[in-house]
Amino acid sequence: MSDWHEEETYRSMIQISTSALRFTLFANGGAAVALLTLVGATADSSCKLEDVSESLGFFLAGVFLGGIAHIFAYLTQLALHQENMNRPVNPKHTGWLNMAILSSVISLFCFCIGAASGVKAFG
Repeated sequence: MSDWHEEETYRSMIQISTSALRFTLFANGGAAVALLTLVGATADSSCKLEDVSESLGFFLAGVFLGGIAHIFAYLTQLALHQENMNRPVNPKHTGWLNMAILSSVISLFCFCIGAASGVKAFG
């Protein structure tokens, strides 16, 4: 594989990862805002904040975990840079990478559970 191909593959991996991290924040954050807007717009009807508090909690946890995943992504890149400079790194970048992936996956699960919980609250 040529150096050009390796560089382009690495760049595309970074771009895809960034999109996935953004999705966790936007999906959970957008859902939380939409849910609060719906509760506010229907304040005089049967929809109350208590009914959707579980769903809102999952969305907020998803936003938090998305932020944590961003921190782990930064630490991954920092460790990779230090490894490329032949500096001792503990833990290796793979540890930070695994934590970033885990945080992102759990954030996505929070979105799914929050959405299901919201549907159940209105169902």
